[in-house]
Amino acid sequence: MAYQIKRPERIVEDLELMAESDHPAMIIHIDINPEAMARDYRRLELTLAKAKQAGDMASFEKAAGDLFTLICGEEAVERILAYFKGSYVDMTAALLPFVFDCIKPAVERYVQSRREILANNTCLNRRQRRKIGL
Repeated sequence: MAYQIKRPERIVEDLELMAESDHPAMIIHIDINPEAMARDYRRLELTLAKAKQAGDMASFEKAAGDLFTLICGEEAVERILAYFKGSYVDMTAALLPFVFDCIKPAVERYVQSRREILANNTCLNRRQRRKIGL
């Protein structure tokens, strides 16, 4: 039997921003390598949660903008912000469900698979496996 190696799964989604006539006004293609963004994604997710708890709108808008920039790219965020006429609140309210329903589970699956590979390759005992969430 041959040794098998797989490349990490990429997150590929299309985000359709709808016009008032129920036709897509703009389609944003999202192609993400979870390996490249996993650490920054978690850090920005925590920053967004802290800004939300603090109730500081300026830091919340910055954290949301940074999170969307990581996911979509700077050019796409500018186009999305133009679609929402510069309103970070509307953009965040519309995009956070997409982030938490599509992007977050895919990143979590990637992190979990990497933990399993690490545990299998390093012969961790039961206590060490529990420490990394396995």
